[in-house]
This record gives sequence, structure tokens and C-alpha cells, in this order.
Amino acid sequence: MWIFFKLAVTVIAIISRYIRQFEPDQPEPSGHCDEVPYFETEKRDKQDKITGYQLGYTLQTDVPFQIDAESSASAFFTWLGISREFQTGDESFDRQVYLGCDHPLLLNALQQHEPARQAILALLKLPGANKIWSDGTTLWFSRTCEHTSGGTEQQLLLQVVRALTPTAEATRQQPTPFFWRYLSIEAVVWGIFGYAGVSFLESRFVGHDYHLSSSAVLQTGILASLILFAVLMTLIVLLLRGSSRSHQIVTESFFLLLLAIPVCGTQLVSDLNRSQDQAQAEMVLVPIKDMNSYSRKGPDAYILYVSASPRLFGTAIPHKIEVTEDIYRIAAIDKQLLLVVKPGWLGLPWYQRMDVYPQHAQLRPR
Repeated sequence: MWIFFKLAVTVIAIISRYIRQFEPDQPEPSGHCDEVPYFETEKRDKQDKITGYQLGYTLQTDVPFQIDAESSASAFFTWLGISREFQTGDESFDRQVYLGCDHPLLLNALQQHEPARQAILALLKLPGANKIWSDGTTLWFSRTCEHTSGGTEQQLLLQVVRALTPTAEATRQQPTPFFWRYLSIEAVVWGIFGYAGVSFLESRFVGHDYHLSSSAVLQTGILASLILFAVLMTLIVLLLRGSSRSHQIVTESFFLLLLAIPVCGTQLVSDLNRSQDQAQAEMVLVPIKDMNSYSRKGPDAYILYVSASPRLFGTAIPHKIEVTEDIYRIAAIDKQLLLVVKPGWLGLPWYQRMDVYPQHAQLRPR
């Protein structure tokens, strides 16, 4: 059941990323500046004090982009040749501002509109200024401060919106070559993150291991994680090479995958090893010599200790076996534990089924 749940969450995460791009949330107008409605959302701490705000105006471009202060990260990716920074020809502006935008019409509009560039500079120089960005329907400005936006910020951002509005409709009919690449990469990365999240919940609330050798699964999972991480990051860099926004997506993907891939890789090895195993199982009865249960974070642990240690598919049965609560309740010392073991699609033997048999029970030869 869990594997289908993980796959469902992965698909939902991918689809939701596409939906969020084409139907982003837009709050109700908070007020008007020069008779133009604006949106504003406040950020507050636990004491309900204002810690920042986001100010926005409608700008229908269907093109996500970001404008922020020039940073060492953007300069480094440009130096590597992964990002390509657009230069407006305004030396002061180009030195201080990084245009994370790939659409030529929007870039040309900023290049030809000097007041809009000055407005961008003024916004980014405000104390606590974070960035200016578009989600495709709204142009936003975010700032960390202890008050809401004032008339100055509202006027400056509106000036940028008015400079870009004449080209907005044309940008919707001429998507950039990187648009679908960005969207697909973000969808896949968040899908992987969703798969890892459900895997973590499974380990948290189910708890018991399916395999005879946890260390072998972990070693294979780490190796798979390293390969998967290297392949995905290489593909992301190659697909986004030459984009002005590549450093933003590459950095975001790097940290998300760094968190998700170790869990995802190990769980993927376990899932594939069991779900694709079509081999015949082997059965063995082992005497139960001791029992123990204890509380832990997540589900309680139920342990059976067995005396014999036969080998199945080249792997020794461990003396300490974690079982479900149902098996533990019917188990008793000197009874026998039935283990039905399959070799695993990846060569990692796993428990297909367990049961408890009387002391002198024997398996019938097949």
C-alpha cells in the first residue's frame, strides 16, 4: 500500500507544480496607488509583530522572472558559464542588479526605459529589500522590515509595472525556450521531495524493516543516491545552461535534492527490490528464544530473538528480528517463527511473510 501512496504523492506534487504555475494564488486588493489596485501580504512573528511584507501589482506575462541585487552566487555561475547575464548597457545598473529573466521582450523594455531601471535600483536599495519577482500574473516586491509598504515603494513598483505592461501581452504569445525546462525541472524535483517525504513517514509510523540485512540495503541505497544525485544535477545544469535564471533553480534544486535524495534513494532501492521480485520464495522455521518490546519515537518496537541462523539466498537470518505487533502477540518462547523469504530483484533478500508455529511443527517438503 505504501508504495502506491508514495507514487500517488509524487504524481500529485508534479501536477500541482504545473497548476501553481498557470493558476497562481492572487490575494484580494489591499488598496490603490494612482487608482491602480495593489496587493499586499504581511509577515508577522509569534508575537504578531510585522516582520516584512510583499507588495504586488497585476502584470500578466506568463513568464516567471526575478530581479535582485548582484551577488557572489550569480557572479560565480556567470563565471562558470552556466548562467548568462543580460546587460542593459547602463553600467551603474548592470553592476548592482542581476536580471534573472530570459524573455527578450521584457529585457528590451527595461533596456529602453531608464526610469524603470532607476525605480528598480531605488527599491533594491531600501533597507531590508529582498527581491522583485514575477509569478507570471503579478509583479511582487518583498522586504524585511517592521512596517507595511508606504507610498514610495508603491509608486516605484508601479513605475516598473507601467514600463513592462506594453510588452506583457506579447510575452504571453512568445514563451521563452527555458520556460518548460524550468517548469519540468521544478516539478520533478518537488516530486522527488514528495516521494522522500512519504518514505520518511513510512519509516516513522511503520518502523519495521523488510530486509534480512539492513546494512546491505543502506549501502546500496547510498550508492544509488550518489548516482541519482550526480545524474540529476548534471541534467539540470545542462538543460539550463545559458539561462539567466539558472543559478536560482540550480541552487534550489541542489539543496532540495541534497535533503531528499538520501531518503529517496534508499527507499527506492527497497521498493524496487521488493515490488519487482518475481522469484520463488524459500521458507524456514526458526525457534524463538527470547522476546522484547520497547517504546521509541514512532511505533513501538517488537523484537523476537531466534537461536538458529540458517542462510537463505546467501544471507544469514539475523538472530534479532523486528516483527509486527500482531506477530509479537501470538509469539512465545520455544514456539517457532516461520519466515518466508524472497531473494529480491536487486539481490537483497527480504521477508515476504512471517507467522508463528508450534514448537514441534515441521515444514512439508515441496
